[in-house]
Amino acid sequence: MADDRYHSAAPADRYHAGGGAGEPGEPVVPDPEETPRQRPGLSRRWLLVGLGAAGAAGVAATAWVFTRPAAAPQVREPAGGDLPVDAGRVDGPHELSEFTDAVRSGGPPPDGIPSIDEPAFVAADQADFLRDDDIVFGLLAGGQPRAYPQLVLVWHEIVNEVGPDGPVAVTYCPLTGSVVGFCPPAGIAQFGTSGSLVNSNLLMYDRTHNSRWPQILAQAIDGPQRGLELEQFPLEWTTWQRWRTAFPQTRVLSAETGFVRRYGEDPYGSYHPLGGYYAEGTQPMFPIMHHDDRHDPKAIFLGAKLGSGRLAVSRQLTISRQVVTADQQPDHAGQRVGTADRCAPTRPGNHRQVCTHHPRHRRHPQGALRQPEPARAVGRRQPALGAATRRGHAAGRLERLPGGDPPRAPRREARIMTITTHITSTPRLGTARSMVAIGNETGKGLRQAWAERVQIAIELPLFAIVGLLFALLLGRGDEVAATGRLPWQFDPYWTSWFFVGFVLYTFIYLQSVKTFWRLLGEIQGGTLEQTYLSPLPAWVNIAVGRLTAAVVETAVVVGALYLVTSLVADLQLSWRADALAPLGFILAGGAGYSLMIAGLTLAWKRVELLQEVVLMVILFISGAILPLANLPGWVQGLAQPIFATHPIEAARLTLVDNQPIPVWGTGGWAWMVATTAGWLALGVLAFGIGNRAAKRNGSLVSY
Repeated sequence: MADDRYHSAAPADRYHAGGGAGEPGEPVVPDPEETPRQRPGLSRRWLLVGLGAAGAAGVAATAWVFTRPAAAPQVREPAGGDLPVDAGRVDGPHELSEFTDAVRSGGPPPDGIPSIDEPAFVAADQADFLRDDDIVFGLLAGGQPRAYPQLVLVWHEIVNEVGPDGPVAVTYCPLTGSVVGFCPPAGIAQFGTSGSLVNSNLLMYDRTHNSRWPQILAQAIDGPQRGLELEQFPLEWTTWQRWRTAFPQTRVLSAETGFVRRYGEDPYGSYHPLGGYYAEGTQPMFPIMHHDDRHDPKAIFLGAKLGSGRLAVSRQLTISRQVVTADQQPDHAGQRVGTADRCAPTRPGNHRQVCTHHPRHRRHPQGALRQPEPARAVGRRQPALGAATRRGHAAGRLERLPGGDPPRAPRREARIMTITTHITSTPRLGTARSMVAIGNETGKGLRQAWAERVQIAIELPLFAIVGLLFALLLGRGDEVAATGRLPWQFDPYWTSWFFVGFVLYTFIYLQSVKTFWRLLGEIQGGTLEQTYLSPLPAWVNIAVGRLTAAVVETAVVVGALYLVTSLVADLQLSWRADALAPLGFILAGGAGYSLMIAGLTLAWKRVELLQEVVLMVILFISGAILPLANLPGWVQGLAQPIFATHPIEAARLTLVDNQPIPVWGTGGWAWMVATTAGWLALGVLAFGIGNRAAKRNGSLVSY
């Protein structure tokens, strides 16, 4: 136990979170349970084979992400000395190796949920971001009361600071509803979040030795400190009103943490009233090492370590009795016992450290910390086309139409013919003519969409079903393998995280697919020449006019997706103006990719297999449905030049994490501009090559 420099007005034994305990007031000994675990040319053929292999690699990477065990932070060898004598054992029913085997990735990398390492405190009258019924964790340190708001710690989980006699750490795990204070052992100054979990509980790591410490166990399970226990001190779980009333001079952890977070809300749910994933009636999403069917897995229990024994007492029993006796020793638990519904202590001096148990959804709410791309026209109007003689495929050769050249004039008429040629040249293109041309192309695209309204109506539920299934499956490979079950429950944060990526990918998918099939339809129908009769280059018509039509059509699909998803899950999105920037970049980059597909379609016609394989690769390696931080390093390297990667990351930063877009790094302005410009330029180039090849081969109107 820690000395009385850190106390909550009365000494306390160590308390733990516990769920599924025995009958109230009786010692609980859970039963251990195993936790399972057209004929193409040669170059075209090799291109398809290569892309097929890339798609298979994307699928393999996905399977690896879903099924791999959580990786421990790199462990350095101890500088000297022996390991603790009791290394390898824990005071309980399990070996330390069993806890190590039970580690599961929560999604973020180490420090993906950033700890607060330079905390700032304000006076009580300056804590205007707190409401009276907001939960705070109270601490008396050296006679100075301090309050740690739950709405701040839920986003960081660890506060590292230097107390009167050395480093201390205040920790809170929203998955188990447990708050514990630690005095780190000599040589350890700070703890960080590992991004992994044990028994659905926060798994910390120390930044000196990289050993990992489950919060409730309070013992290192690997690394040089393996087997060493942490010294603890209790904190009070109460409301801001009650703590402020008892300690008017209290200092409060400020919301000015240096991070941009939504400190006014809890991403997991609500304690007032009890709701979200804090409520009972749902199963924990991470495997746990003990199971007991006598109580709801999320029922609130007070867990105590008394000597060599353990005790679990239900919250209801403690409220009714206020004094619970164990081994003939009274344990004054007070009126407030692990509250989940504002049942806070009336007198802060009468209470013990409490760790309420709320095993929650599968992942941490924040996800991985985000670490901090025109050419000369390739087509032009051909005034000779109107007077040209149509001879088979010759009409497709628009650059020089047979019979379209003026007859050779006698010498005496040379001046006259020169004047005539000048009169028939292309008139200067103005803004109004450009807008009319783009408007005509957009209108044609919208008419095609309306003609396909039945198909779109069929696509809508398919997109919704696929999106919801992905949201349910995301990150649950370990759980499904261990339990053989898939709980039908949506996590608000991860559903929002997935929804943003899926929506942006939908814009890419529909834009490119519609471009391919409608261009192919015009080639088959013999109406493609209309695009070349426009005063604008053909690539501009396709990239701008058809893009606008595709955006309108996709917006309808996305609106339906949003409506359906919001009906079954709590989408937590922060609507910011700068979120429009990633959408603009994704549309521009998608236009570049669509131009590549359009150029290939003009030259080869049936390229749907190539189209689908490339889209699948983009889906899996761009971070649209999988966190980039969880992908293998080589996949992360491949993802950087993809035009979709950085806008998707930026959109999640703004809409999900409510953060501004950085200049550098993944999701930054520099990467978005560079990749989008690059893909757009490559698209124009690829379309120009395919366009010239089609004209040369006379295949613009052949199939």
